Amino acid sequence: MRAELTISAATMDKLRPLHEEVCRSFDMALSALETGERGPALEAIESKSTVNELAEAAMAHVAKRLVVDAPKRMESFQICTDIIAHYRRINTYVRKIARLSLSTSGDTPDQDT
Repeated sequence: MRAELTISAATMDKLRPLHEEVCRSFDMALSALETGERGPALEAIESKSTVNELAEAAMAHVAKRLVVDAPKRMESFQICTDIIAHYRRINTYVRKIARLSLSTSGDTPDQDT
């Protein structure tokens, strides 16, 4: 049962920066929508590489935890990988919002970002 699982402090230490970066980019996208300023939108769009680096670091840590002799390590691995995937997906939507805010002001960055 998932309710009985806990995430280790070491894993939380890897997930926390990912969470904070996704929240920061979300705040930047909202700021761009509210103010119409280009800078926050570009910051949100450029968050992709940072989010990917943080997600990869978290995934590497979670993968290492698979070899640890701990109860329910597979279930814990699945939950952690789901969390990481959701953060990546949220950041994708955040960047789309940021691009939309630029397109309403006449700017349109490359779609690869």
